[in-house]
Amino acid sequence: AAPPAGADAGAVRSWWTGLPGADREQLLHTRPGLVGGLDGVPVAVRDRANRVLLDAELSRLRARAALLDRAGDTAGADRARRASAGLETTRRRLDAGDAYLLRLERGNTGGRLVLAVGDPDRAAHVLTHVPGTTAGWGTVPGDLARVEATRAAARAAAPDGAVAAGLWT
Repeated sequence: AAPPAGADAGAVRSWWTGLPGADREQLLHTRPGLVGGLDGVPVAVRDRANRVLLDAELSRLRARAALLDRAGDTAGADRARRASAGLETTRRRLDAGDAYLLRLERGNTGGRLVLAVGDPDRAAHVLTHVPGTTAGWGTVPGDLARVEATRAAARAAAPDGAVAAGLWT
């Protein structure tokens, strides 16, 4: 059973660590949306769950763009391609290492995501970039560039260099 709605991160962590390893692994594969969105589950585990959702969403968006193109809805196809491009940028950044996908939520016009550059579970300093109400998957390339630049500046100012930066779109 999942932790109750609204459970704090400490209660979620206790629930997660109390599960047998096989149950945790099963939840990663059968309920990635649950595991990937729970504060209190370790960052690396949430990342694994959300990458499953990311792959599925990339496939869905590519198929949607093709369908809309065939239907003659070029504006809709372009929106799907922009959202897909943002998720592809996210995938490339994850594949480069030292980044974690902490949340992926699908919406009507794309969706929202939380991407951490650096491990917020281990960082001494964590900063967050929230670009605004018009942000979404399609704005990830530019937003991620700003997060990377801000993190670089913070790392230069932090002698220990343990800085994580989060992007919330």
